Amino acid sequence: MANQEEKKPIDSDPSKLNFVSLKGSVSIRDRRYLPHWEKEGATYFVTFRLANSMPRHVIELWAEELANLDASVRKWQMIKKIERYLDIGGKGCLLLDGRCADIVAGALQFYEGERYIHFAWCVMPNHVHTVFQLLGDQRLSKVIQNWKSYTSHSINKVLGSKGEVWHREYFDHIVRSPQQLEKAIRYVQTNPMRAGLTDWKWVYPSISDG
Repeated sequence: MANQEEKKPIDSDPSKLNFVSLKGSVSIRDRRYLPHWEKEGATYFVTFRLANSMPRHVIELWAEELANLDASVRKWQMIKKIERYLDIGGKGCLLLDGRCADIVAGALQFYEGERYIHFAWCVMPNHVHTVFQLLGDQRLSKVIQNWKSYTSHSINKVLGSKGEVWHREYFDHIVRSPQQLEKAIRYVQTNPMRAGLTDWKWVYPSISDG
């Protein structure tokens, strides 16, 4: 991903999107805390966070509290708890460093129009939101792995550091309607404002874009 240039989505008009059905071939990977649904050609709302952005014991406590819930309900309750924690700051705000935020933003856009089409993305101080449609036979887990691997190496190189940058887990939601897509885009677009970040440039589309 060397010599990255900023790329814009090739056609991110929600009205032209064919939403996939969850019927048929859907791969479900149930990780320790969150199940992951994989569907070819699906549109996803994905969040991944820094490795040290939350204490492990907090996640484990929430997991115990939600253990008896249905998998889909458990997933959303966990997501809401994590989102609230991350938005009030938490710790490990590595991505406040503009050099690091630029690396992540560039990686998200690098294969635009080849492996995926973005509708929205936002690099926050301690986590990343992205709304995108997979193209061809691309798999969600592979796309995210590539983002994390490249950015981890590049961030460590820039900072002269070693170690894990991203938390292994991530959470995802398959977007199934224009209404869900618009809601996800708006959520990502306004995340910096909700977190009290002014003039935050690592977001697409920006509020000024409408």
